[in-house]
Amino acid sequence: MFIRYLITLKLIAPLTEWSIHKLLHDLKSKSHKEHHIDYFNKTINLEHIPILISLFGFYFSFNDLALMSSQYWIIHSLIHHYPTIIPKLSQHHELHHNNPTKNFAVSSRFPDYIFKTLLN
Repeated sequence: MFIRYLITLKLIAPLTEWSIHKLLHDLKSKSHKEHHIDYFNKTINLEHIPILISLFGFYFSFNDLALMSSQYWIIHSLIHHYPTIIPKLSQHHELHHNNPTKNFAVSSRFPDYIFKTLLN
């Protein structure tokens, strides 16, 4: 069980985050664009959707979904509110906000390397 969750959090979750984040940009999501505007205005709020997805996952025993969403929410929140805790990921994400066609991954940088969207 431990190995499964490790694979989920270290491999599947980052690839899923990258895919969803890239899709939000490709679809020109209004709510995601607002997140980028908030970043530049320094008015980032805590996200609610990942919390709801986590609660849904835990309630209905979709534990992998709940863990992936919780991991995303924790890391993304730390990146925006306490960037010194995880400086490499914070810098990676900051580069994304300044170059929105790069660095779509949140909890790990390897998906950007694989999909050639990594900006150092």
